[in-house]
Amino acid sequence: MTTLRSPLAAALGAALAVALAAAPAHVKPKPKPAVAAAAAPAPTETAEQQRARINAEQAAAAQAQAAYDAAMAKWKADNAACQAGDKTRCARPQ
Repeated sequence: MTTLRSPLAAALGAALAVALAAAPAHVKPKPKPAVAAAAAPAPTETAEQQRARINAEQAAAAQAQAAYDAAMAKWKADNAACQAGDKTRCARPQ
């Protein structure tokens, strides 16, 4: 039997997976390399290409965060409604 997942649930799952993979709670963050090395563009990448790549990375991160925020807001509203007695908005067992 297959289950259908809403796009919002899929986005929430993806955002949570990225967040959990990015910074596990039990692992200390590694020291960052020197700023000069991190700021230097790749030898085959022009300044414009580097700027476009960084902008695309930031746009993707912002979109993932917005999807997470929307899913979290929906979950909070559903949870509050469920606790207030609207059983149609309660989470269904998996």
